[in-house]
Amino acid sequence: MPNRPAACAVHKNAGSVQEEKVKTTKALTFTLLAFSFAPIAVAADSCLPQFSFCPAMEGLAGSFADCTQAPCEWKEGMATMSCKCRVKSNVAAVTTGGPTGGCKPGTKDNLQSRYSLVASMGVCTSATNHWGFCLDIKCGPGVNGFSKCECTVLTSSGYSSNQYVIVGGNPGSCASNLYFSSATPSQVLAATAFLRCQQPNNAEVVDPTITWVAKP
Repeated sequence: MPNRPAACAVHKNAGSVQEEKVKTTKALTFTLLAFSFAPIAVAADSCLPQFSFCPAMEGLAGSFADCTQAPCEWKEGMATMSCKCRVKSNVAAVTTGGPTGGCKPGTKDNLQSRYSLVASMGVCTSATNHWGFCLDIKCGPGVNGFSKCECTVLTSSGYSSNQYVIVGGNPGSCASNLYFSSATPSQVLAATAFLRCQQPNNAEVVDPTITWVAKP
């Protein structure tokens, strides 16, 4: 019996440490945003109706293409670029189909591209660089842990922005002749906020830390 208060104290301290970790991560993200002088819109925590929640599911039916960190190949003038996306089965989000029915089960022929949480990202500053928008795309089958996705070619100017994100990489990854699956910072934060809303007790669902910002 005397040990129980101590155990409770340890549990409470662990919770406090986790809470402080979340606060620190959020504070660092906002600090980097302010330091970069980048006009990034921070999404509020809300279950936005344009997203659908896809729960984690094992097996082929639960598999999807995660294009958050995908290198792409593109030939100028083409409307799509070919991106190499990782196969995953964790919780994710899509935008098609409204609040229900947006998640498509994986098959031996096709996997759906979904947004999967990222811990950190870099930000490129360019309204004219081309990148691939892969969310919701019907991709090829999973082969050796990857799926090939033909993603829509876009520039940030189409979203009234001059920025896009890269998961991993470095400022050199922003070169105009290098192509990746991407989105604007505000799109990433909005999708993250949606997944946080769907999992309110999951302390790990925090905004990705911005590790670098490349100036034009």
